[in-house]
Amino acid sequence: MIEVHDLRKEYVEAETPTLALRDVTFTIAKGEFVSIMGPSGSGKSTLLRLLTREQIPSSARRTASPNSPPMTQNPASPSPP
Repeated sequence: MIEVHDLRKEYVEAETPTLALRDVTFTIAKGEFVSIMGPSGSGKSTLLRLLTREQIPSSARRTASPNSPPMTQNPASPSPP
């Protein structure tokens, strides 16, 4: 199962913030198939990068599956001592 609650991603470039995702919440049950659809620039690729932990969210209350680390932690990064 994948649970995502209040997921938010904001990019800041030259002190100008751009909100890519705002307060995204959903659950995908084990064995469930889903598709992500939307117009260009709506945040589909950003959402997938956050789910695969290629990027870190700006904020999220509770995310990921029960057996994986939180999405706010990049698994490729070493753990702090």
